[in-house]
Amino acid sequence: MFHEYRRTWKQKTAKRLQPLSPGQCRVHETGIKMVCEYLLKDGRRLGTRRVSSIDTAFADDLFEKLLYKDVDGEKVERRTTVNHAMKTARGAWNTISRAHPHLFPAKNPFEKMGLQSTSRETPHADFDELAAFRAKAIELGYPSLATGVLIGWEWLQRKAHIFIRFMADHYRPESRPNHVYVINYKTSTGSWEPLFDKRGKPLYPLLMAELDAMKALRPT
Repeated sequence: MFHEYRRTWKQKTAKRLQPLSPGQCRVHETGIKMVCEYLLKDGRRLGTRRVSSIDTAFADDLFEKLLYKDVDGEKVERRTTVNHAMKTARGAWNTISRAHPHLFPAKNPFEKMGLQSTSRETPHADFDELAAFRAKAIELGYPSLATGVLIGWEWLQRKAHIFIRFMADHYRPESRPNHVYVINYKTSTGSWEPLFDKRGKPLYPLLMAELDAMKALRPT
């Protein structure tokens, strides 16, 4: 199931307009390894078991068994990681069962598991912290990293969009000298966004100055 699921990651689907990003693929790979490498009571790996033998009771028990990891004799909860693993299994089941309905039970055992996330709120940086990070990056000789985090701040871009997918032609190309191509992080679709207001004033003066300088040195 997971082998077939991997093949869909580089494809557009009815629910996904773009292939999965490298980061999304890594999350899925972690979940696949966690599920497939789990050892059953008879010593076999779960990955060798037929999907037709997996039911909701087994999925719930698997979650409980994976939830805690032994670290130096102490049980440490890893809820976020296990939640992602269950979601990966759920997605794989839904995707591949549509192509091979005769091999899968009608009910996905990884659906409606009632997964709960941790109550810890994700901390967000403020502009002063961003400025401090950028200053340190420049001091250490990484000006492109400083520019990269400013792109993330101004245009809400993810790491993969900034350092892998963002190209010179996405910023002020000859055909669109007053625009930048920005990726929507939720849908992974892009659109050309203006860089100047109606009076011709730069909307992102600091970032544009840095990108203009970089593009002058590396036009492609």
